[in-house]
Amino acid sequence: MKRILFFVFFLASIGAQAQPLTAKQKQQDFEYLYETLRDNYPFFGVRKRQGVNWLRYKRRFLATLKATPDDTAYFMTMGKVLAAIGSGHVDANFSTMPTVGAKLYEKVAAEHPRYHTWAETFRAATPRSERWINIALRKMNMTREEYEARMSAMLEGEGKEFEKPTGEIFPEESLAVMRFPSFMMFGESDKFRHQVDSLMMQISGLQLKHLVIDIQGNNGGDVRYWRENIVPRLIRDTAYYEATVFAKGGSVNRKFYPEYFGANARPVQRTEALRNIPKELLKGDFYMHTEVDTIAPRNPIDFQGKIYLLVDGSVFSASEALAQFCKSTSWATVVGKTTGGEGGGTDPAIIVLPESGIIVRYPGTDSFNADGSLNAEMRTVPDIPLQGRRPRLPLFSQPGSAPGHRHPGTARGVARRHGRTAGSPRGAVYRPIRDHGGRYRHSALRQGHSGFF
Repeated sequence: MKRILFFVFFLASIGAQAQPLTAKQKQQDFEYLYETLRDNYPFFGVRKRQGVNWLRYKRRFLATLKATPDDTAYFMTMGKVLAAIGSGHVDANFSTMPTVGAKLYEKVAAEHPRYHTWAETFRAATPRSERWINIALRKMNMTREEYEARMSAMLEGEGKEFEKPTGEIFPEESLAVMRFPSFMMFGESDKFRHQVDSLMMQISGLQLKHLVIDIQGNNGGDVRYWRENIVPRLIRDTAYYEATVFAKGGSVNRKFYPEYFGANARPVQRTEALRNIPKELLKGDFYMHTEVDTIAPRNPIDFQGKIYLLVDGSVFSASEALAQFCKSTSWATVVGKTTGGEGGGTDPAIIVLPESGIIVRYPGTDSFNADGSLNAEMRTVPDIPLQGRRPRLPLFSQPGSAPGHRHPGTARGVARRHGRTAGSPRGAVYRPIRDHGGRYRHSALRQGHSGFF
């Protein structure tokens, strides 16, 4: 996903406007952005504890934005202002491709009508995005046809950003490894299902003892990827799990997440179980409710072994949601490094800045861990931590290594060293383990969680 976001940001952040925005327009843009995030973004308390007090720098941000010499500098500076919040879900990356956003959400809305709000917002923003697109096309020497072809390819799930899953079997160690570099799932979902199914069928019936699902470096995509294609093939009974979710009561959040403020919602308060809810959520403007969801088997393969989920600090959003699911249900043993977090919410809300038409997204929801702490803050701590200097743990032994050589932290080494600590038998009915942190934000699954992470 990072490659797509880099492409989009670069596409949108070069060039110059024939009629640049005035300082007054830039001020109106930022004041709207500031007030919207202040009233709706739920993690300013988390960021403050992490050393980032974004709200404090209003005057500095505004002065910097007003002083930008042209629209290109303005957009780039706006990106830096948003990045200062410190969340991978806060950005302006859809400003040059609202049509892609609209089409994606229209498809999801056919099954989940609540997503019409996203589709309609993107559609309304589309005409104003031309200023950013046209500038980018000129500077990149790209024709409109080339640009449209690039966007069409993304919608069809084509291109180098959509890395296919891979797998390898090690018969001598009774081990299979499946590598999922991304959960991106644009286009027809059947294509991605077939990719996963082909891997599953290769291990079915081999009587292997270990399966490592490697999601190191996976920045997310769509939780339906693993919810519909991975977990259902590896369970024999329905998995049940629940989550207590919350949102701040701002007007934009109420527009995008009305179910968070319905009859079952109540102001956030601590309980004996949720004893570690941060104090900033207890002021009466945050609302929570508890929901239960399930994952049903789908033509499960013949595999009775132990499952491990291999993670690192790059695991984020939709892939983080899988780590949360594994941790909260003990469906798989989580191995590796502490994840990147932010997997407890549903799709980010989107707003359109009034003067520039820049599209900004932000996460408006999250779930509590079993003790009331936030996944966005505490992330997912592995059951079996692995230490090392490398930012990503290697998957296999290094090329040219002798047979049987196990590079530290490899998937093979994980299964060999920790086989005794595996999760529940595949025939179990998986229920939340209250002692574990990282409770899974299940309603994102039921509602599609089409977000582009």
